[in-house]
Amino acid sequence: MLEDANLIGKAVQIVLDYWKDERNQNGEFRCLQVFEEAMNFKSPKQIQTSLLHDPLEDYDVTLDELIEQGFSDEVIESLSKCLI
Repeated sequence: MLEDANLIGKAVQIVLDYWKDERNQNGEFRCLQVFEEAMNFKSPKQIQTSLLHDPLEDYDVTLDELIEQGFSDEVIESLSKCLI
């Protein structure tokens, strides 16, 4: 459980690293939308996947970097499906 919380924390930090100053068309911080979407999921791995899919698609975050940071095979596999 603690490991899941740490990985969610890492995913949140990745989102903030890329979108801390970016705003959407309504002037709201984009990261808030990402966090709201992640709150729709119940399992820690689903939350991690939800948080990480946009940075993976939109920025230079790679699956290899996420593996190095300790994200599970299940999260990596889910994210790789998002890229197809």
